[in-house]
Amino acid sequence: MVARPKEKRDMEGFEIRENKKGRAVYATRKYKKGEFVYRLDGKKLKPNFLSYDTEAFKNDLYNPLQISSSAYIRLDLPSLYFNH
Repeated sequence: MVARPKEKRDMEGFEIRENKKGRAVYATRKYKKGEFVYRLDGKKLKPNFLSYDTEAFKNDLYNPLQISSSAYIRLDLPSLYFNH
């Protein structure tokens, strides 16, 4: 089983909440058009290090983000819960 990332980065201006589909990030203040909100981050992975566990994905534990043709990021918290 894949463990949920434990590291939480600065969450000023937003919070993680439950919704009918699971968890998501919600703004706690208004943002101006074009204002920087947050940079998604996590551990960089190569495709040969990826493993796909359907149950882990369904349970919201693992959702790598492809950043190039040969690289992925295993998203940290709260990055995992942004709609990316």
